[in-house]
Amino acid sequence: MALNHFGGGPSDIVTDAEGNVVGGVQLRVYTAQDGGSRVTELYDFDGTPLSGVVVSDSSPGNIGRWSFQASDNYDQLFMDDGVSDRWVVPARETYTATRQALGLAGEAKTVAEAAKDTAEHALDEVNERLDTYGDLDIFSVAPQFATQLRIPSDLVLQSFDRDSRTGDYYVAQPRVITGSSTESTIIYRCSPAGAVMETMTFIGGGHGSAIAVERDGNDVYIWTWWVKNEGGGPTEGLCRVRWSAGQSIHMSDPLVQAMTRLDGENQTFAAIDEEADRIAIRSSAAGMEHYYLRRLSQFKLGYGEVLASLPGMSIGEYGPYQGHTSLDDYLYVARGGTGGFPPVIFRYEWATGAVDALDVSSAAVGFSGAAPGNYAELESMSVWRSGNGRPSLYFGLATGSYTFRQSMAFVFRTPDTDTPVTPALRSLNSSIQSGSVGIPGGNGTVTTKHVTFKWEFDGTPIVVLTPISSNPDIVESVTVANVTAQGFDAYMFRTSSAATPVSWFAYYGPGMNEHTPA
Repeated sequence: MALNHFGGGPSDIVTDAEGNVVGGVQLRVYTAQDGGSRVTELYDFDGTPLSGVVVSDSSPGNIGRWSFQASDNYDQLFMDDGVSDRWVVPARETYTATRQALGLAGEAKTVAEAAKDTAEHALDEVNERLDTYGDLDIFSVAPQFATQLRIPSDLVLQSFDRDSRTGDYYVAQPRVITGSSTESTIIYRCSPAGAVMETMTFIGGGHGSAIAVERDGNDVYIWTWWVKNEGGGPTEGLCRVRWSAGQSIHMSDPLVQAMTRLDGENQTFAAIDEEADRIAIRSSAAGMEHYYLRRLSQFKLGYGEVLASLPGMSIGEYGPYQGHTSLDDYLYVARGGTGGFPPVIFRYEWATGAVDALDVSSAAVGFSGAAPGNYAELESMSVWRSGNGRPSLYFGLATGSYTFRQSMAFVFRTPDTDTPVTPALRSLNSSIQSGSVGIPGGNGTVTTKHVTFKWEFDGTPIVVLTPISSNPDIVESVTVANVTAQGFDAYMFRTSSAATPVSWFAYYGPGMNEHTPA
């Protein structure tokens, strides 16, 4: 049995009515001021059992002093000398624990105050950086071409966002895959130059109309509205998915965190501005859209406070919803570009609901003076900040005819970490294609092979063919015909039956007026 210590301090002595110390006084021990139980299992400080009472010391130098040990079930006990009222005696261990607790509390208070100061200082720094750049006015700066996202061209870009640390693009595209009864969302991780590096598939994930990227330490999370859990379990909802390259997952996978859902919500999409600790939520119910601005840190723990909201707008009004984001005092909503509606960015003031609109059709215009395929569908809105907090506002355009879609990223205010892309560089980026094709030999007859471009050109390009052979004498001729913006026919005359690889190069852009395509 563990014991607590009582008495033994400088003030723990017995005195008479005149204040004289008195030895040999028997003290009974109780558990309460009045009544209570008497405690008789008592011990000296050296562990020797006492006879049920505590006796004040009579030895010279210690006269009147008393001390004892009792079970550690007692934090305090009451002493009774049979004459005066009982007095309370706390255990020494209680004092020690209290002092330790006070010490720890003091330390915790110091740490908390330091953390508060640090947090307030960090917030001040963020606000100072944000204020440095002021509002980004999309009506006073022209959008600049950022990159071509080199995702498959047989389906349409739906949305993208950038990793706050690396600048990589995460791009969404829908596809019906084998074994799935609805659209699945394919997410491509692309380099800042637009090259595809990795993919991840959300089976039953839906159209991918709007995704958001969140960086949490070394992990990247994709926020998306998941349509159907084809793996079983609950269906539909806003999800936060930890990026795992190469994985094909269902909604019930451990990588997927289902976020809290409000009754009646549908097609809930998120847009994130990490440094500002903001998340803008778009949801729809009863044919109306609703937009809410919250703190990202709070939303991940639950919904949190609503910092701002905008009243419902009719779904499909001014064209189909194509994405949204929030920056500073404004909500930006991308609409149109299909169904007879022009591609327009609507800017709403969070505080007042005041709205204005910017048609971005001209951003898709190429060297020919028109968008490839005369098609420009607005896709996605997102905010990205450089390392110093300077914000840029992105949107996407899908151009080109069906199965020849190009996925273009544009930006209001080029990030200071990126090299601005001039119109000439943009033309080079989107107006050169190359490859190779194997043309079968004909044993002295002409053979042909059709080549389909991955992306549609703005107009009819120049095409150059080069046969690859270690026996050039047996390849009599290689020619090209039927050139269009979408492909060409390659012809070859060869005396043998062996197939010949032919490299090709196609260009449409500046300098075309110096040539006349055949």
